[in-house]
Amino acid sequence: MEQNEDAYIDAFDQAVQLRNDLKTKSLFNELKENKNRYHLIKLIGEGAVKKVYLAQDTMMDRQVAYAEIKSDIPLLIEDFLKEARLTSTLEHPYIAPIHDVGINSSEKPFFIMKLYEGESLLEFLNKSSEQTSYSDLEKRLDIFLKVCEAISFAHSKKVLHLDIKPSNIRINHHGEVLLCDWGIARLIYDDPLPESHDEPHESLISEATMLGVIRGTPGYMAPEQKNKDFRCDERTDVYGLGALFHKMLTGSNYEDNFEKIIQLEHCPNELKEICKKSLSEKPLERYQTVAKLIKDLHFYREGLVIQAETATLSLILKKWVIRHKLIVTLSFAYITILCSILFYYFYQLNSERTKLNNVVQNLHDERQEKLTSEKLQAQQYYTLALEAYVNATSKYNFRAGNIRLAIEMLDYSIKVIPNYNDALNLKGKLHLLNFELQKALDYFKSSNNSLYYDAFQKFNSYSKETIQVTQSLKLIESARNILDKRLLKHLVGQAIFYIYNDDHDLRELAKGILRITNSNAPKIILTKDTLDVSHNKHFKSIYGVARLNFKEVNLSHTNLGSQQLMYLKSTHLNTLNLSNTKVDHLEYLQDKSIHHLDIQNCKITTLTPIENIQIHSINITGIKANLEPLTNHSSLKVIICDSSQYSILKESTQEKELTLKLTTPAR
Repeated sequence: MEQNEDAYIDAFDQAVQLRNDLKTKSLFNELKENKNRYHLIKLIGEGAVKKVYLAQDTMMDRQVAYAEIKSDIPLLIEDFLKEARLTSTLEHPYIAPIHDVGINSSEKPFFIMKLYEGESLLEFLNKSSEQTSYSDLEKRLDIFLKVCEAISFAHSKKVLHLDIKPSNIRINHHGEVLLCDWGIARLIYDDPLPESHDEPHESLISEATMLGVIRGTPGYMAPEQKNKDFRCDERTDVYGLGALFHKMLTGSNYEDNFEKIIQLEHCPNELKEICKKSLSEKPLERYQTVAKLIKDLHFYREGLVIQAETATLSLILKKWVIRHKLIVTLSFAYITILCSILFYYFYQLNSERTKLNNVVQNLHDERQEKLTSEKLQAQQYYTLALEAYVNATSKYNFRAGNIRLAIEMLDYSIKVIPNYNDALNLKGKLHLLNFELQKALDYFKSSNNSLYYDAFQKFNSYSKETIQVTQSLKLIESARNILDKRLLKHLVGQAIFYIYNDDHDLRELAKGILRITNSNAPKIILTKDTLDVSHNKHFKSIYGVARLNFKEVNLSHTNLGSQQLMYLKSTHLNTLNLSNTKVDHLEYLQDKSIHHLDIQNCKITTLTPIENIQIHSINITGIKANLEPLTNHSSLKVIICDSSQYSILKESTQEKELTLKLTTPAR
């Protein structure tokens, strides 16, 4: 127990001793005892008026720049202190800040500045090559812009620098820039500077500030600055900036080498013009403010026309092209390609027109002209015959005249070239379309077309005059089996439009054709008044019913598209159900009368054609099109719709005799 008490007493004594030591060594006492705040370490610079030392700030424990005046002349002492006071009011990133000002033990005034590592702009320029590269030019331009911004800020505070030169500008490798030495700065429109009667020393006439009759640095002084009676303003510093810019571009002082800037190869013309405008002898011809100079420099970087240039139309256009080089290049390439395509297109079009005119002229002047090659003419006839065969079936009819014309042309081709297999095979197909089976088989055999010969050999006894519906369907099915879609369509068209006219035969024929052309669809109801092919997902053609009239047509849940609606001959329908099909427009139903039209869940994008359809009721459930044509329809009485459509139509049909019904949900 006694040992624990002794340990507690020792710990307490140590804590008291530590507190006393901390109190003795505290920062407060250290600062309180510090009588000499700044300890000079070494001289780091010297000018006409002051010396600058590296010093240790013992209060803040940091190194600073200590500026001390060299002269005892009261006027210079006032200028020195004025510089400190004036600079302290200019708080800007590119202006050297003043931390302190006072009188030292030698009764000499001093002020403390931020210690800025790096070098003067003059040292930087002396190390750089006279002919600068693009990247070096951009770096110099960045430095110059920062100096301009510092001067512009000072002008906003009504302060003129009046001694802008490279040795008064400090830079470092981080890109930081500081404008220093505001020794002869003055307020704008203040009284002229007081004169000194001391003549300037010879060693001060290059980069040193002249003190005496005139105040400034030769090579950087505006003409009005040399006149003691002239009031300086912002344009005086603009001239100094111009001289600085000239030095940065050429490496020489403006007065030393007047024309050197004109001869620079790597210097853009815009920068030359900016420099010249800034260095104009007359203040009215310079930039009126530093802000306008900065604006021109930014315009140069953005590729815009600067104020220092004459803005001609050609120059504006040139600048625009440079700024939009990619767009101009792509546009030029696009126009070139487009012109090439158009030239080729019109060239081809003209060539085809010439060929067609030649063929027509040969047909009309067949007896007057003798072709140089009968074989060429035979090939041309074959081409025309093939075209007639291809176009034998239109959207609404079968052109039997095409077949007759094609057979006549092929007769000539085969007469000229007896072993012309393509012509023989095509002629066989044409005879097959005319239901001249034996002739067709002969030509298939002559052309060595065993596929067609074997497929139709069993029908050699068929003729156009005696062929039955079942026989026609077998013939059509054979064409489907050999996968000749064009021949299949031609046979269907020939049978529908030219072989049969009896209504019963046409309906039996249509029923068979619907099964053959729609993958043997099992669900087909075709009566005198009704056509129902619904719920056949592979059903996509009703060409077989092109000559039949119906009152009830149900095409729902099939693969039919809008084009198939052209084959509905009936102009008066009680019901037409197109729900859940691929129908996307109703143009082919115009000028028809339909009592009830069901277009539920179709992909229709516009209901405008309905205005030309006589309709009593319609189911539009699931339709995404604009519903306005329905509200203005003259004969429409009932609209079946979904809930979202109901809310839209209810407001617009309140004063109209229209009944809205909601779709009954499927169970």
